[in-house]
Amino acid sequence: MASYFAYGSNMASDRLGTRIASARALGAARLADYAWRCDKRGADGTAKANLAPAPGAETWGVLYEIADADFAALDRLEGGYERIEVSVWRDGEPVKAHTYLSTRLVDDEAPAEWYLGLVLAGALEHGLPAAWIARLERARESGDSPGTGEPIVFDDPGNHCFGCSPHNERGLRLAFTATGRGAVETRYVVEPHLCGRDGVAHGGIQATLMDEAMGHAAHAAADAGEDLDIATIELSVRYRRPTPTGEPLTIRARLVRSEGRDLWMEGEIRDAEGRVCTEATSRWRRLRQSASTRSAPSNAGA
Repeated sequence: MASYFAYGSNMASDRLGTRIASARALGAARLADYAWRCDKRGADGTAKANLAPAPGAETWGVLYEIADADFAALDRLEGGYERIEVSVWRDGEPVKAHTYLSTRLVDDEAPAEWYLGLVLAGALEHGLPAAWIARLERARESGDSPGTGEPIVFDDPGNHCFGCSPHNERGLRLAFTATGRGAVETRYVVEPHLCGRDGVAHGGIQATLMDEAMGHAAHAAADAGEDLDIATIELSVRYRRPTPTGEPLTIRARLVRSEGRDLWMEGEIRDAEGRVCTEATSRWRRLRQSASTRSAPSNAGA
């Protein structure tokens, strides 16, 4: 077993426990000569907690005990960070611990409200000093990215996916929010020119909406920071009623089950009145995993 110093969302026991089963909280700890920042660029484009060497500064966090073999998995989950060894203070005694630092920075400090909520919850759970909690509360109150879920953004300039790329001017530019582990949702208006018959979204466009939603749900099912390379290998769509163009639609998808390399998904499109217009199921396959670049879902098949 080895010590791990968490200072961001991993301070919350439930969050870290779902990622690393061996994690056991030891309590509050203080890291000297490092300043707490929220300037690491996350996979969703918003800022995440970070450390910056700064003599005289201090950062409070939570000390965990983790099985040595689980640090390789934690390294993969903490994509964009580098694991370093530090000395933290716990009950007046120095303790050697692993923690993470990143040089992959955003241009300004713009954390999402949901993320700072997790950080604050962990600080409260483990009784960090009142002054530190007050600092986190102020940061959360001034956050400029409020939301009820985590946006999933594939911001790689090399991503030209017709469905999700923000860089493809002729694409759909779909963006989803994770509403739970393995569940996503978005609101979307299909442009009138993407019709089959006038006023009705083309069946191929509806299939694309479903495929993209289920691919994003597969990423939402992954542990935070885990990078997936996946592709659709089966897709079934049922058109239950006309899906209108020019009106707001609700698109949802979720993970049904995962087995080996495969993930089974389901999704639906609802109209503005909440009626189900389209249902779909799919099977996705993991092609490979990379700890360096988060890939957009591939819809070309394996």
